Amino acid sequence: YGSSSWRNWVFDEEAARPFYKKAVETGINFFDTSDFYSKGASEEVTGRALRDFANRDEIVVATKVFFEAGPGPNMKGLGRKHIVQACEASLRRLGMDRIDLYYIHRWDDGVPLDESLEALHDLVKAGKVLYLGASSGPAWVMAKALSTSERNGWARFVAMQTVREPALSEERAKIGERMHELRTRQMRDAEQLKARRIDHHRAFREVRAVTEHAAETGGMPAA
Repeated sequence: YGSSSWRNWVFDEEAARPFYKKAVETGINFFDTSDFYSKGASEEVTGRALRDFANRDEIVVATKVFFEAGPGPNMKGLGRKHIVQACEASLRRLGMDRIDLYYIHRWDDGVPLDESLEALHDLVKAGKVLYLGASSGPAWVMAKALSTSERNGWARFVAMQTVREPALSEERAKIGERMHELRTRQMRDAEQLKARRIDHHRAFREVRAVTEHAAETGGMPAA
């Protein structure tokens, strides 16, 4: 949905609105668009329709960043400047104060991964984005991104949108396995940290008991 002047199979706003209305009425609560679709018109159409037909707090709105949004080297890709500018522009077009799920539409080989991930993390910390996702990329890049974010304490990708082709089913499986492994490791690390905290508390109580006994008897207890 957006503008048929971009692609002849795209529905213009008037034709698209009944579909949004029916979607909300039947319980659909996830709406996915991109700043690339119809050169941003898709976000505008989506934002207006959802304001009219949906309760903002009950729906999840996703959009994407990467593809060219205008002329010039800073109007595309995953450099910090473009990520921040693109997010602000998407919020204006959607008419919203936050993006629930912000996808990178593609990986950017021309920008250091750390720069892209930290810029996305900063959007989350600023409250402009709630969750991060990635789209159409190899499993090894996703694994590297998750590891980098985990190591730096940055917001991590929680969703992956892959190309729906049978040839890529193995890639999707690898990504799913990797994300499951990382989640399992996080849960295991949390349990180990909890156990260490319990051990520290027990040691503290034992030291305190020895100290109190020494104070009462005037010396350390006999071995």
